[in-house]
Amino acid sequence: SWILCEKETHRPIIPKRIPGFPSVEPQSERLAIGQTSPKLKFPDFDQIDIDNPVIIKYADYSELDHNHHVNNSRYIAWVYDALYKSGVSTDNVKSLSINYINEVKPTERVSIYMCKDNQQITIFGIKNDNEKVFIVELELS
Repeated sequence: SWILCEKETHRPIIPKRIPGFPSVEPQSERLAIGQTSPKLKFPDFDQIDIDNPVIIKYADYSELDHNHHVNNSRYIAWVYDALYKSGVSTDNVKSLSINYINEVKPTERVSIYMCKDNQQITIFGIKNDNEKVFIVELELS
């Protein structure tokens, strides 16, 4: 999914008509793509081996966006890094849903964990030992 943002403020906008596509109208005045993203559920912290993340990432300079937060596309790259590190073929990813929970600021450390259940994988990031950052559900083919 993509959103349109106001050029100066970078705030999301909901267009009446999507520029360049005059025949495309949003299905709702409030939702640019006509539906909401599913709310994904984090595993309980007592079910996580908090001392053994799959990988650890840092908000280094090249990870940051215009607002000096980790760019949202980097979370997907981190997810693919975790899959690779765990020996899961990224070629088998059939679908992916992500919820962004908290921003990650420069130099912050994010521990990334993975739970696997048959053809579904959940990957999530936690910073400062208990702050949820993002969660991703992947379906494998």
